[in-house]
Amino acid sequence: MKIIDDDIDYFAGEYDKLQNELELIEQLPDSATKEEIIRKLHYWFFDCLFTPALTGLAAIGTDKERILNIFKTYRETGRKTYKIV
Repeated sequence: MKIIDDDIDYFAGEYDKLQNELELIEQLPDSATKEEIIRKLHYWFFDCLFTPALTGLAAIGTDKERILNIFKTYRETGRKTYKIV
């Protein structure tokens, strides 16, 4: 978490980009292609940004929702909702 904490603005900015792209994609008609694009964006966000080599963390299972909530809360309130031990 120290790596994320040190660069919280960068990671929160990447979260913003993900949200912006998802909002644009939501305007597309429902289709298998739309769902595939959404899946690939989430893959990129979690599996490329949150790798042990880059952040020391691997986003798996329920961690993904927790990570999204950390950045959402930080963007909305400026508050960090995690502790570094």
